[in-house]
Amino acid sequence: MKLPLAFDATIARDEFLRLLPGATGGDGFRQVNDVFISRHWRIVLSPIEPLHIGSLLLDRYHVEIAFSDMSEQEIDRFMQRFSVHYQRGGG
Repeated sequence: MKLPLAFDATIARDEFLRLLPGATGGDGFRQVNDVFISRHWRIVLSPIEPLHIGSLLLDRYHVEIAFSDMSEQEIDRFMQRFSVHYQRGGG
């Protein structure tokens, strides 16, 4: 697995924040602006160009996740849980 992990997400910032505690397994974290820091992971949320579909405008963010002191299996479990919480439209 190549680290850090990075991807673009079409999601409102408030929705991302609402889902984050469950997506991270209830891990305690602190927030500094749009950087979320836990003992074993760090997530950076950066706004990117919104998605335009006709007159619809959808917020988009670049999400970067870095891990420390976690095994590959622990990272895989974290990412499976994270992905399920942010999955849209049934996959």
